[in-house]
Amino acid sequence: MNTTQKILDQARKVMPDGVASVNRLQTAPIYFERAQGAELWDVDGKRYIDYNCAFGATIIGHADEQIADRVADAASKIGLIGLGGTDLEVELAEKLVQIIPSADQVAFCNSGSEATFHALRLARAATGRRKIVKFQGAYHGWHDAVALNVGSSAELVGHQDPLSAGMHPSVLQDTIVARYNDTAMMEAIFSEQGEEIAAVIIETVLHNVGSLPATTEFLQQLKAICERNGAVLIFDEVIAGFRHSLGGYQAITGVTPHLAAFGKAMGNGYPIAALVGKEELMSHFRSKPNGNVFLAGTYNGHPVMAAAALATIEQLEAPGAYDKLYGLGARYREDLDRLVAKYDLKAQSAGYGSVWLLEFFKGEKHSYEDLLGNDAAMDTAFRSAMMAAGQITSCNPLKRWNVTLAHTDEHREETMAVADRVLDEISN
Repeated sequence: MNTTQKILDQARKVMPDGVASVNRLQTAPIYFERAQGAELWDVDGKRYIDYNCAFGATIIGHADEQIADRVADAASKIGLIGLGGTDLEVELAEKLVQIIPSADQVAFCNSGSEATFHALRLARAATGRRKIVKFQGAYHGWHDAVALNVGSSAELVGHQDPLSAGMHPSVLQDTIVARYNDTAMMEAIFSEQGEEIAAVIIETVLHNVGSLPATTEFLQQLKAICERNGAVLIFDEVIAGFRHSLGGYQAITGVTPHLAAFGKAMGNGYPIAALVGKEELMSHFRSKPNGNVFLAGTYNGHPVMAAAALATIEQLEAPGAYDKLYGLGARYREDLDRLVAKYDLKAQSAGYGSVWLLEFFKGEKHSYEDLLGNDAAMDTAFRSAMMAAGQITSCNPLKRWNVTLAHTDEHREETMAVADRVLDEISN
C-alpha cells in the first residue's frame, strides 16, 4: 500500500469522502506534499505540472519568495485583531480603488462565495426587491440563491437545477436563470418581472464551464437594462479579476458595473476576497451612518492575507507580466490547434488570456447551450489520461486549464508532448 492510499484511508474516516471540498474529488485520489513554481509533488514523490492552479487562484506560482516574505513579515508583526483595523487592509483597499474601475469603496471577506453573497444582500436592501437573475452555466458560489444551473444536462436547461439537496425552496424561486449573451431574453424577463428584480449577477467570462466571454455589447445592453429598471448590475470577477487584468474584465471591456466581486488570484491562493462598488450602494453597510446592511466576518481584512494580496498585485503590475501570461496561454492554444489538425479531431482550442482548454466539438459558441455539443466522454478520457501522466487538471469536462507566471515554454513543450501521445491513443 502506497502513502497516498494510507492517507486516503485515514481521511475517509474523519472527512466526508476524504476531502475538504467536493471539487477536489478526481478519478484518482492525490495528496500533495510540496509545491514550487508551476510544479507539485505528491506524498509518493511523483512530480506534476500544475494547470489547475487552485481553480485559477494561483497566478504567480507556488511558494513564491516575494509573497512568502511579505506574509512572514506581516505574521511576525501582527496577527488577527478583533476591533479597529490595520494599515495593510487600508493600503490594499486604496490599491483596489485605484485599479478597479467600479471601486469607490471596498468590503473585504474571505472567499468568492462570501463576496457574491454580500453583493446580493446589498442589492436587495438597496432596491427593496427580492428576485435576482443569474445565467445558465455560471457559478457564483455555494449559497442557495446562486447554487443552481451550472453544468446542467440538456434536459435540465430551462428548468431549476440546484447543485445540492437542502437548499431553501423559496430562495430558489426568487432566482431567474437566463441565457448568456442573450439580450432579447433579458428584455423579456424585465418586461415581465422588472419591478421585482433586485439584481443581475454575471460571470464576465463564463469560466466554470470552459471559457466563454460575455460580449462587450451584451454587457453594455445589460447595464442599460438594469439602470432603466432600477436593478443592480453585479459582475462576478472572482475568476477573471487579476487573472485577465488587474482591473478585471470590466477594465478590458470598459463596462463598469454597480458592484463587483473579486477573489482567487487576488492573493495568489491566500484566502482573501472583496466586494467593490459605488459609494451610494456601499453606504448601506451598517458601519456607515444610517447603514442598514450587516457586514461582518472575524477574518475580514486579515493582515496576513492583505500582505499576500499586495505582494501579488505588485508582481502583476510589473512591466510584461500580463504579456507573458497572455502570450504563453496563446501558445498552448496554438499547440492544441496543431494537434487537432494532426489527428483530424472534432475538437477546437478555447480559452482567454492565461486560460486554455480543448473542447471536443467544433463551432461558434455564445451561450451555455452551445457547449452541450461537447463530447463529454472524450473530454474526460483526455483529462484523466493527462492527469495520470502528471498534468494536473480537473477531470470534469470543459473545466479550464490555467498558467501562471511560473510556467515556462519548457513546461508547455513537456505537456504538449504528453497531449500528443494521449490524443493518439484516444482518437484511434
